Amino acid sequence: MKPSSWNSFFALFRSRNTLHAIVVFAVLIANASFGFPRLEPYSAVDEPYWTYNRTPDFWRALLSAKWKSTDINDKPGITVAWLSGVGLLTIDPMPLAPLRDEPKTDAELAAIKQVNVAFRLPIYLVALLSISLFYLLIRK
Repeated sequence: MKPSSWNSFFALFRSRNTLHAIVVFAVLIANASFGFPRLEPYSAVDEPYWTYNRTPDFWRALLSAKWKSTDINDKPGITVAWLSGVGLLTIDPMPLAPLRDEPKTDAELAAIKQVNVAFRLPIYLVALLSISLFYLLIRK
């Protein structure tokens, strides 16, 4: 490249909007590269309560219009039930509920990992997209 070409290339980075876009994109890529591989294997202590009890119960109550039963009194609450409930469209976790306390075969572990991804992916995608949304909201 000629020196004038390099100057025009680096002029792109002098633009504040371009620099901001590059930083936001880099944060999104870094977050995705660390987050997506952890959707399957990671296990939180109280997650089985959400996966096998609270989220399915919330959606059953919502669909049957039993409004008092939609009150989730545990943190983080409604947001987790709403978002992870999308996983109920792809997989029914209830047949796997007894496995959380028993030894598991490779096939059972694979099924549990599918449940993990189905319930965690919607939450993770919203969190990932929130980075861009927050940037747009706080941008001057």
